[in-house]
Amino acid sequence: TALQELVASLGKGTLEYLVAESGPDHDKSFTATAVVGGVEIAQGEGKSKREAEQAAARSAYEKLSA
Repeated sequence: TALQELVASLGKGTLEYLVAESGPDHDKSFTATAVVGGVEIAQGEGKSKREAEQAAARSAYEKLSA
């Protein structure tokens, strides 16, 4: 939510995540890409979609708030 608020305050457009998964069913790995206004800002990885999205959000927040 902090990233959503930052994106809104900067007038950058919408925030969305593109999530890809890889690996066998018993050991999946997810990669999420944070996309702001159609531009890929940051990526994150995790063992769940949520974990990957949170990692991408943290990275994107750091880049956009710098």
